[in-house]
Amino acid sequence: GSFFATEIACKHQNADLSTGNIEGDVLTCPRHGWKYDMQTGECLNHESTPLRRYSIRVDGEDIYVSLSPAERMDE
Repeated sequence: GSFFATEIACKHQNADLSTGNIEGDVLTCPRHGWKYDMQTGECLNHESTPLRRYSIRVDGEDIYVSLSPAERMDE
């Protein structure tokens, strides 16, 4: 599997995305159905700024998440 780290609030009305539905790499906001690509943070069904992404590192069974957002899409 893959791991992704993004900000937790939907760009629409700051709904908690941790309670949203995940299908593949697409996260759907539980409040109004905005869909986000978890790999890129891009909103798939509305014009919106993307979710901020955070770099991660997997070390054995541990997953480390950066406290600062990634500045580039390939981080």
